[in-house]
Amino acid sequence: MSKMITISVPDDAYEALKSAGEQVHQSPEELAAAAITERFSSQQPAHTPDQQAQQAKEDFLALMRSHGYLVDPKSLPPYPGVADLPKPGTPERAKFEEEVGNALSDALEQSGLSILDLIERR
Repeated sequence: MSKMITISVPDDAYEALKSAGEQVHQSPEELAAAAITERFSSQQPAHTPDQQAQQAKEDFLALMRSHGYLVDPKSLPPYPGVADLPKPGTPERAKFEEEVGNALSDALEQSGLSILDLIERR
């Protein structure tokens, strides 16, 4: 036999439920009911701490995605200039790193500072 309950949630929680429900083709109400049923059902086996931690992580990530805080890294544009760098381990990369090192040494020398001036002293 089923019973009916009425709950009130903040707008942001409802929006998170709505977003999560859309992903699994359920209404926010159906999703909330399923979550409550699963959580309090005596027929469900007890979750281990690892399973609880994993579920909490998944819930948190779903909430972050629903609010637009997480982005697929593959959707981001490449960092400017990275594509132009020689591949690590190649002679071109070694030459590039040597040139950068020399330029940094020259810049330090031109600044009039000593490397010791850059070390934090206590």
